[in-house]
Formats: sequence, structure tokens, C-alpha cells
Amino acid sequence: MKQCIACGKDHFPVRDIKVYDPNTKRDYYIEFCICGLGKTRIDDTSVISEVNIEIYNSIETRIKLYYNKLYNHLIIRHNQSLRTIRMYTHAKRYLEVGSNIGFTAKLSKNFGYDVTACEINNNCRWFSENVYGLKTENNFYTLTGEWDIVTFFDVLEHFPEPEKALEKLNEILSLNGVVFVQLPNSSSKGAKREKEKWSYYAPPDHIYHFTPHSLITFFERHDFECKWIREVNTIDDFLTIRILPSLLRKKIVDLIYMNPFYYPGFYKRKSGSLIQSVFMKKK
Repeated sequence: MKQCIACGKDHFPVRDIKVYDPNTKRDYYIEFCICGLGKTRIDDTSVISEVNIEIYNSIETRIKLYYNKLYNHLIIRHNQSLRTIRMYTHAKRYLEVGSNIGFTAKLSKNFGYDVTACEINNNCRWFSENVYGLKTENNFYTLTGEWDIVTFFDVLEHFPEPEKALEKLNEILSLNGVVFVQLPNSSSKGAKREKEKWSYYAPPDHIYHFTPHSLITFFERHDFECKWIREVNTIDDFLTIRILPSLLRKKIVDLIYMNPFYYPGFYKRKSGSLIQSVFMKKK
């Protein structure tokens, strides 16, 4: 009998869905606990390191993740997240876990933070250091410093053992430190509507699948308390966009994202495909 890492109950799973991954050309089962937490069932763990080889080994591909039609949108969204963090602390020591090429870490540095970018990919760390001038670390679990702010932007769902990540987080986060977490929302309207075709399931790359409830339960079980949480929409969450023919939809979305004056005000809506949250240590 498996135990849920969020609620700790021995009834995991209560349901599952089968999701096809076109990259590995395999079907994967995602198992869900009654608390809402989902986990991708991976019998052969070597597939994790093989998945999306081009994305994870090619620095050119990683650069394109940021310098594309989403460029303006990503800057606005990240700066909005930094303003949320500032509601809870004005401290400066800032660690970004899973920083990729350092794009958002550089934005945080521009915001006035003393940033350390933690990234396991050697090419990405080189880019972060030599293009963005960032301080870097290569292994989250061997960090020895202390930080006032630790961020997980679209990262925690990739951890094979996120409970160990929270144990380490408790060790390196300062007493009044702030944790900002952003990840997919598997209880969103989009996930319910698209079912097994929901793009954010993305197995086996995404190992864990959180709902707002299971995310809070998971952090509370590891001595954190939730200070702020919201469910925010992406463009694909709008049904009026989804019902358009695919080519027309792509052109409209491209125009929206490329508009330098575009502001993601839709983030305030509920049941969107992203969860954004702030946690602090329990006092």
C-alpha cells in the first residue's frame, strides 16, 4: 500500500488516468490520492533522464523557451510575482531553484535582490554566469547557505521526491523566509475539460500533479503554512479561445502575447491552469 506524500494516508491511489506522451511514444498512468495529489507512475526511472532530450541538453532550445512570443508576457508575470513576494518580506537573499538559463533570475536581480541561481544543467549555468552575470549553484541538496526568499517557478512538479526538497528547504530558509511556488493546477477547469489531453500533465517530465488543496496539505505536513494562494488562467484556459480553429487560435494567441502592452489581468480568475502560492515556516 502506497502512502501519499501530501496527506500521509495509505489509500493512494483512488483513481488514475492514462496519458499518452508523444515524445517518448508511451502511455503513462497518473494516480490520484483522495486529497487531490497525483503522481505519474514510472516503472522504468531511466525514462526520466531520456525525456525531452533536445530541451534539456540544447542551450539553444532552452533560450527559445524565453526569447519568443511569450517574452513580454513572462516579464510581466514574473515582476508581478516579485511584487507579491515583497508583500511578505523586504529581505534580499534570493535563491531560485531550477533557474534554467537564468532569465527570471536576472529579472529578480534587476528587481534589487541578491540572487543565486540553482540549476543542474551545466550549459544553463554557464549561460547564467557569462551572459547574465549571476551567481550559480549546481545542486540544491548540497547547498550550505541561508536564504530569505526561495522560489520554485514551474519546478517542484519535476522532483522525483519533493518531500526531500521540502526537508532541505526547511534547512536553508531563514526564520522569516518566504517560499514562492508556481506549478500546474490539476483541478483546473482546463484539466477537467481536456481530461487526459490536458497539456500540463506532460508525463514523465511532470512527476507530481498538485491541486491547491494538496499543495497546501503537502507544505503543512512539512511545517510550512500558506500565506497566499491563487489559481490563475493562461490563454488556453479561455473556452472562447479553445473553440476556435487551431490555426486561427494560434494566430490570435500570438498577437496577444506579442503585444507589449498586454497585461495578464485574467490571472485573478479562479480555476486556472496555474497555482501561485506563498509559504512561510510555521511559528
